[in-house]
Amino acid sequence: MMDSTRTVVLIGLPRSGTSWAAAVLGGSSSVEYSREPITQDWLSEGLRNTNVDPAGNKEYRVLIGRHIPVNGPRRLIKEVNTLLVPHLVGRDDLHVLLLHRHPCAVALSHHERKWTRLDMKELFGAEETGDFWFDHGRLQALLMRPALRAIRHKGILVSYDALTRDPHQEFPRLARRLGLFWDESTRRHLNSTLGEGRPGDPYSISRDVAIARDRWMTKLETAQIEAVLRGYASVRLRGLPKPTPTGYQSRKLMYWSGSR
Repeated sequence: MMDSTRTVVLIGLPRSGTSWAAAVLGGSSSVEYSREPITQDWLSEGLRNTNVDPAGNKEYRVLIGRHIPVNGPRRLIKEVNTLLVPHLVGRDDLHVLLLHRHPCAVALSHHERKWTRLDMKELFGAEETGDFWFDHGRLQALLMRPALRAIRHKGILVSYDALTRDPHQEFPRLARRLGLFWDESTRRHLNSTLGEGRPGDPYSISRDVAIARDRWMTKLETAQIEAVLRGYASVRLRGLPKPTPTGYQSRKLMYWSGSR
């Protein structure tokens, strides 16, 4: 079992399942759950891109220091800026988790919410093609690449798809890895999130996990799926299973894994 005193920081792309995963783990009595404190403070100072590289932004680093301190009660913090991972991983007082989800599911969710501004040139100096699906797949990979490079050594990679396939096995397994209490109360909390959700509420943590996981397969057209996957594959990534039009190339890589 890992050190049970460290603050847990769970990070993933927006709409990758971070709210659900963090809320379930945050139901443990051994942590205080905090939802996106850095992002919320950043946005409260003016509507700005939430994908910020801490290495090049002193103001953003001040927010990190404010919300991820060394001392204090044990917390579980959920954030949606994957560029945070290289800045945090390796700290002795933190467990850093990177959540990944199939890129087609993430692209669909962004499109449905009309989150179509990508800012790839501003973030990475990359020109956009004008094809939202290709560009979004590419942007996801660009945002995940530095996080994957960092997480490989001292963090934990978590698969949203694996969590949804067997939540009653994977969540307790992950909780043990993090040194979080998992008891009957926590199990009931997990069960309370496995409903049908609230229609029209994209931020509800209650969900039919099978529908949430696979709805992109029926909602997206074949050309859209292929475009997302081409964009994603245009950036070389190591450490993730290869996404396909029906899920992942290798089912044995669908479980969460951690540092070795």
